[in-house]
Amino acid sequence: MPRLFSTNDGHGDGGDDEQQQQQHSSPSSYACTMKELDDRYEKANRQAQEEDRRAEFQSLEDFCLQEPQSARDRRATARGLEASEETRLAVQVAQLKGWRLKSQSQSADGGENSGE
Repeated sequence: MPRLFSTNDGHGDGGDDEQQQQQHSSPSSYACTMKELDDRYEKANRQAQEEDRRAEFQSLEDFCLQEPQSARDRRATARGLEASEETRLAVQVAQLKGWRLKSQSQSADGGENSGE
């Protein structure tokens, strides 16, 4: 197995370390190593892209499955809000009608009293 760091300080007999350094620094082994690195990078990149596609698909699938229920819930909430608004408006209209009738009756009563 090649050593990452040589203990040889460059002086004296390097022995096997020098031969291993020469073998690993040859252009053919370098090219092979670069090709292996490129292949591994491409493989890892393809795997990452596939995982991203799966995650995106899963997210879309979850959304599509949850959306009908979510839409039903939103419609029910909207119907409830609409009903409460209609009730509030009906109460306000009734109050306005009551005030109007009251003011008309007061003006009618006031007109009869002033006419006598």
